[in-house]
Amino acid sequence: MVKRVVRIQLPSTKLFEELTFLAKNLYNSATYLVRQTFFETGKILRYYSIWNKMREKEDYKKLGKRAGSQTPQQLLRMVEATWEGYKAAKKDWRINPEKYLGKPKIPGYLPRNGRFIVVWSKIQVRIREGKVRVVERLMKEGFPAISTEKLPVTETNHAIIRLKPFFDKFMLELVYEKELPVIKVKDEQKVLGLDLGVNNLVATSDGLLIKGGIAKSINQFFNKQKAKIQAQLSKQGHWTSEKKQQLMRWRHDKLHDLFHKASNAIIQHCLENNISSLVIGRNKNWKQNIHLGRRNNQNFTSIPLHKLIQMLQYKAEEQGIEVLFVTEEYTSQTCSCCGFCLRSNRKYRGLFVCKKCKLVINADVNAARNIAKKAFPESPLGIGDSGCVAQPTKLIAL
Repeated sequence: MVKRVVRIQLPSTKLFEELTFLAKNLYNSATYLVRQTFFETGKILRYYSIWNKMREKEDYKKLGKRAGSQTPQQLLRMVEATWEGYKAAKKDWRINPEKYLGKPKIPGYLPRNGRFIVVWSKIQVRIREGKVRVVERLMKEGFPAISTEKLPVTETNHAIIRLKPFFDKFMLELVYEKELPVIKVKDEQKVLGLDLGVNNLVATSDGLLIKGGIAKSINQFFNKQKAKIQAQLSKQGHWTSEKKQQLMRWRHDKLHDLFHKASNAIIQHCLENNISSLVIGRNKNWKQNIHLGRRNNQNFTSIPLHKLIQMLQYKAEEQGIEVLFVTEEYTSQTCSCCGFCLRSNRKYRGLFVCKKCKLVINADVNAARNIAKKAFPESPLGIGDSGCVAQPTKLIAL
C-alpha cells in the first residue's frame, strides 16, 4: 500500500483564513517551547512532552475548539517531525558536510500574519452519501463537502485531510491509500536514460525529445509580469498583493499541468517499449553550480524540475518500473558510442560530434545514453533504442 494525494483548489473564505491563522499561532507557540528547551538543555522535546505542556495553552484550546480535538495534536506531531528532521540533518551534516550548502538552521517561526496547515485525522474524516466531510461544526459553518464521484477516495482507503494556504486560494488535500497492482516481470536488461534540461525538457536515450519551449515561455511571461507588479508594490511600500499571488498560482498550475503531461508521455513510452529501469541524471547542488549563461541560467533555476522527477518516480512506481539516479558529470562531453571524452565534442548547442569515432548525434540524447550507461555500465546493449537516436522524435504539443 502506498499513499497518494488528491489536491483540490478552493477559493479563500473567512473560515479557511481563521483555521489556518489559528494553526499558525499554535505552531509558533509550540516552536517557542521547543526552542527555549533546546537552548536551555540542548535536548529536543518529543511529542508527548510538547502536548503535555501545550494542551492547557490558549492557542491549543482555540484550534481544538474550532477544528476538532485531534487537529492540534496533528499539528504538534508536525512540530516534532520538523525538529527531528533538524536533528537528523545536523547529525548527517557533521559526517557528510559536502551534501549540504551550509549548516542546517534551527527551526524558526512563521510570520505574524502568516498561515499554516490544518490537518484532520482519519477518525475525524467521514464519507457520507458520496461526500467527504470533516467535523460537523465546520460543515455547518460552510466547510465544503467534497464529492467522491470522480475521486479514488472511498470509505475504506481514506487517510487524512489537509487544508493548506495556496497563493491567493487554499488547497484541500485528500490523502488516501492505494494498493499497487501486481506487475508482470519485465526484461531487466531494458533501460531508459533521461536527461533533463531547458531547451529540451526531457531527452531519452532512445531518441525521444520533449521540448522545453512551453516551460520557457511560461517563465518568461511570469518574470516580466512579476517585475511590473513588484515595481508598483515597491512604490507603495508593499511586498505582495492579490494580483501577485494570482500570477504565482497561474505559473504553478501551468508548469504542474505540463509536468504531468510530460511524465505521462515518458511512462507510456516505457510501457510501450517494455522498459524496466528508468535512469535520471541529477547533480548535487543542481541549481547552484550551473553556468549556462544569464538567460538559460534564469530559466533553469526557475523551472522546478524536482517536481517533474517526483511525478516520474510515483508514476513509474505504480507501473513497476525501477527509478535510479546518477550524476551528470561529463555526460555531455563523452561519446556514448566509444567513450571518448573531450569538451570540443559538443560542437553546437544541439549537436554532438565525436572527434574519435565520428559519431554524429543529438547532444541531449547522447547525454541521456551516457546517463543510462552510468547505472548499467556492463550492459550497453540493454539501453532502449526505438530506432530514432540519430533523428530524435520531438514531442512539442503535450
